Parts: sequence; C-alpha cells; structure tokens
Amino acid sequence: MFSSEGGNVSLPCDGVSSCDSVSWKYNTGSGPETLLIENGQDVTTQTDRAGRLTVLSDCSLHIHNLKKEDAGQYTCGPHSTRRKTISLSLLSVDPSLTGVNLSLYCRLYPDVDSAECNKTKNLRLTWVDEQGAELKNQRFKIRGASPCESVLTMKLRDSDRDQAWRCDLREEDELKASVQYRDSVFISGLINTNEQIAKLDTTLKCSLAVSYTALHRITLKGTGL
Repeated sequence: MFSSEGGNVSLPCDGVSSCDSVSWKYNTGSGPETLLIENGQDVTTQTDRAGRLTVLSDCSLHIHNLKKEDAGQYTCGPHSTRRKTISLSLLSVDPSLTGVNLSLYCRLYPDVDSAECNKTKNLRLTWVDEQGAELKNQRFKIRGASPCESVLTMKLRDSDRDQAWRCDLREEDELKASVQYRDSVFISGLINTNEQIAKLDTTLKCSLAVSYTALHRITLKGTGL
C-alpha cells in the first residue's frame, strides 16, 4: 500500500469478528515488532505516534498526519489467529538550497537500496507542474538512482514565487501517491534577499557616481577651471 507524508491512510483488517479483540503491531521489516493496538485500544508509548492512531468500526487502523517513520509493515488480527501483514510505503519530498539552486529530493520510504528497489520494475517517479504536465524544460534537471528516488534541481527565478512542483509515484499507468512541494516563504525569502542585494548594488553604484561627480567638481574648482 502507498501513501504520502502528511496524508492519511486506513489499513484494512479482514476476517475479524470483533474489534474489541483486535491488535495491531508494527515493524520496520528488520527490527522487533511494536505493539500499537491491543484489544481495540491504543497502547503505544511512542510520543511521535500519540493521538494519530484510530481503530475504525471495521477494525481498520487509521493513521493521520503520516510521517516517514510510519512506513513499514503492519500486522492485525486476534492473538489466537493467523495475522495479516500489510506493507505501507510513504512518498516524501525534502528541499535543499545551495545559493539560488533548489533541489527537491523525492524518496519512497522505508529506505531500500537501489538494487532492491530496481526489482520493482513497474514503479516510477515523475515530476509535474501544478497542472499535471511533466517537467521536460531544459531548466529542470532530473536525476534518479532507482524507481524509489528522484531529484529535481532548478535555478530559482522571481516567477517561481507561489509556484508548486509535484512528485508522482506510478505503478505502470496508475497513480499511487503524490507529494506537492510549495514553500512560498522559503522561495520568497530568497527572492527578496536577491532583490535587496540588487537594490543595494544599485544604491552603491549611484552613491559612487554622485561622490565621483562631487569630487570631480572640487578638483576642477581647485585648479581654477
């Protein structure tokens, strides 16, 4: 199952007659299991999950405001029966700024190495604009080591203020998850800083020109011209 960081998801639990006896456990796929729900009640002691877990009327586990650490494997069912396992993968976008170059890192969690990710040949990540058109302009540099990671890099412009870019995860032609990046404060702050630098540069040039003119007049006056 796929979802996106910051979104919500409901994990189904089939074959349970009473939610009063249902339990949910979580693990990263390599570590020990963590008990989240016991007898239909939230028993997790992890503060990062506190208040984000709900057992629905059909015994599904609803998680809201998803975080990267929520990615992993979930098992449900009464203690006395065989338990069902669901794998949850989350799509996330993280920004990085170097000068005026913005890089957006789109990754699928939990982290897997490139070789393991490449086994899933039907998955692919694409970058699109707000209208859903794929980014193909030479201005946008896109690189990806595997179907689980893609990096979009661009040089910011004044016109980027309030713009958004989206990373889509598709399995064949079906959209599975997407994350949109829009940080007008982050971008506007950079643009405003550049504008202030440009204004300061213009002011300095103007001041130097005025100073040079005044000095030139004083020199001419001193020579009697």
